[in-house]
Amino acid sequence: GGEIVVPGERLGKNKIYNSNGPMLEALLKSDGICPYLLGIAKDNKEELKKKIRIGLQSDILLISGGVSMGDYDLVPEALRSLGVQKIFHKVNIKPGKPLFFGVKDKTIVFGVPGNPVSNFVTYLIFIRASLYKAMGYARFGIQPKEGILMTEFCSKAGRKHFVPIEIKKEKNQYCLKPVSSHGSADILSLSRADGFMIVGADQPALRKKSKVNFVTWKKI
Repeated sequence: GGEIVVPGERLGKNKIYNSNGPMLEALLKSDGICPYLLGIAKDNKEELKKKIRIGLQSDILLISGGVSMGDYDLVPEALRSLGVQKIFHKVNIKPGKPLFFGVKDKTIVFGVPGNPVSNFVTYLIFIRASLYKAMGYARFGIQPKEGILMTEFCSKAGRKHFVPIEIKKEKNQYCLKPVSSHGSADILSLSRADGFMIVGADQPALRKKSKVNFVTWKKI
């Protein structure tokens, strides 16, 4: 996106620092992978396609942003024009709905939503599982644990919701408390979280002391 600025450079009007690139790089390195960074693509079809062509020479291509339905969300069309076969586009989760997945020859392609919490969720749930399976791990999907919700929680029904939470272990059980959040763009809420509580699409409200599943990226 044209609004993205490399961290350390001057942040001008209507600009935002690139948080997703360093975050995805750190996640990949934590999984034993050394990524090649293609850099920031402006909102230009030809520049985007040039970077995608380079990425398609790898086993896996991750593209952050540009996969929703806005005027500048050019990624799905660029991928199609370069021969990438769409397997699916959009998943019934929150955050992370616009996720794209496709293949070309032996390269698999993930187009992940641009908001940072969506980036993190889709990596944790989909991308990491794909990487682990490719690396031959016997267990490659998420491994939810069970905890106790310490407050009431309301969510809009219709999509499975991954809610940022704080986790504390007390008397051999995990106590979960939702982190105050302003949505999928709120990277500060993610930095304060220990995991995600999984709220089903048919669970608009949860009572205090409810048993709920959660996933975490920390040793607890």
